[in-house]
Amino acid sequence: MGASNAQILDYVKEEVDEGNFDMILHVGDFAYDMNSDNGRRGDDFMNNIQPLASRVPYMVDAGNHEQAQSFAHYTERFRNMPNNAGGNVTTDNGVAPNNWYYSHDFGNVHFIAINTEVLFVYKQHEHVRKQFEFIENDLMNVDREKTPWIVVHGHRPMYCSCDADCGFPARMTRTGGY
Repeated sequence: MGASNAQILDYVKEEVDEGNFDMILHVGDFAYDMNSDNGRRGDDFMNNIQPLASRVPYMVDAGNHEQAQSFAHYTERFRNMPNNAGGNVTTDNGVAPNNWYYSHDFGNVHFIAINTEVLFVYKQHEHVRKQFEFIENDLMNVDREKTPWIVVHGHRPMYCSCDADCGFPARMTRTGGY
């Protein structure tokens, strides 16, 4: 659902209007790229998803196309994501609440959003440890009576069989570099 090639957008709007979606989970690569044209492409993307995000929860993860300026456009444009991982992140725009990884409950499902990209961006390696600690702590505190299902989502696949993402990137995503 990029800004310039939003082929599926009308279909998703129709499904949301008909009440067929309870939530949208968008796992990165927004607008290709949000920072393009001095951020105007990101503005267009946000305007395009407004009819969706105003009707159902629109939950996100950063993808590799959000890495520019240390994830500045992602961090600023999605400040409404939960900040329950605690702490702050630093982008080229400065310090902001950490929305790079978080968790939330929706119905009987506990969702954990991870930022797979911190594994591949050298200057963000301190977040690999912090994210791992957050995931460990979060999983220990899930109320399995309330939320028997747990879904972990991030941009890059942990397992796959189709392309170059299936070798080193998938292994790195699975192991966190450990």
